[in-house]
Amino acid sequence: MDKPRLRPTLEAFPLATKQGRMLALRDPLGLTDAMALLPPVALCVVQLFDGVRDRREIQAEFLRRHGQLLPTELYDRLVADLDGALLLDSDRFRAHVAEVRSRWSAEPVRPAAHAGKAYPDQPAELRAFLQEHFGAPDGVAAPRALIAPHIDLHRGARAYGLTYPALARSDADLFIIFGTDHVGADHPFTLTRKHYDTPLGRVETDQSLCDALVSRLGTPATESLFADELHHRNEHSIEFQALLLRFVLPAQRPITILPVLCGSLHRLLETTDDPAARPEIGRFLHTLAELTEGRKVCVIAGADLAHVGPRFGDPHPLGPAQRQRLAEADAKSLAACAAGDARAFWDTIRADGDARRVCGTAPIYHTLTLARARAGAVVAYEQCPAESGSVVSVGGVVLR
Repeated sequence: MDKPRLRPTLEAFPLATKQGRMLALRDPLGLTDAMALLPPVALCVVQLFDGVRDRREIQAEFLRRHGQLLPTELYDRLVADLDGALLLDSDRFRAHVAEVRSRWSAEPVRPAAHAGKAYPDQPAELRAFLQEHFGAPDGVAAPRALIAPHIDLHRGARAYGLTYPALARSDADLFIIFGTDHVGADHPFTLTRKHYDTPLGRVETDQSLCDALVSRLGTPATESLFADELHHRNEHSIEFQALLLRFVLPAQRPITILPVLCGSLHRLLETTDDPAARPEIGRFLHTLAELTEGRKVCVIAGADLAHVGPRFGDPHPLGPAQRQRLAEADAKSLAACAAGDARAFWDTIRADGDARRVCGTAPIYHTLTLARARAGAVVAYEQCPAESGSVVSVGGVVLR
């Protein structure tokens, strides 16, 4: 490979190993299961894999920066290993993507990608696991919307178990699910017509509603809605919600979903008071509201809150005082959610420039905007441990 380029969508995070501190690289899109562990020297080399420099230029720049020669055999082995793991933007990787995309396009159903990994894949074992953490329905009116975590079910079990039982009272036949697109998308919304499989049974996607949205929004909006459809293939933020719908609701009850992956709103933090004022966002939400007028609808956000600590780029682990400050900031965001106030929620994110890295900002904002709920309650809040003294916070809100 003449000019190696690292794939831009890879997830990078520090990892302690027996060999010392490493930087781990993995693919959140799930196009490869391989994970690269880079020691400091390899990391210094990989930082130069920009698709512009060739081997000689990389070796020259490495010498200039670090004052030592980069052996050709080390360079060649690193390129070969990363390319073999499908972590470089190369001909090998593009051929693999074309094959995956072809298989995906031919399938009418999205398989349960995380079954057997993030949760048990056997129905009896899965039901037993979930029943350990789920309480009884709260006995009040059916929810209009739900804000639930999308963290793995083991760490988020308590929060899921306090939030999802409210849906046992729901009379909705359509559940619009907004989930975080962790890979990153160039567009605010990504649809799929594929049904979602779970170990507890299939959840049908409302293809008629999907087609109606496409018809009303027209081209080029339609093209943008499916440009990143492959992201649905491995994304967990909607998969977990579909699974829990199947667990909470009777198996014989007919329901459909509209699964919508959400691109980040981060770029709007300094430029807008209201994301829905952007035509590409406001028109989608307005059209969806019109098309579902008169239907029994419940809106769900699959959305975690803060990601803080060394695992996410902060210099230090969180101590008790930092955890308390985080809880106070999260409480303001959740209070705005419980009031059904999308603008107020957005303001809590803008207040600190999203220093908490709230990855569920877009799903929560879109859920609040679409649902137009009048009141609700915060039913769960957890600070879930992550690597290196880091924290992912999650919450549950039921809106009526």
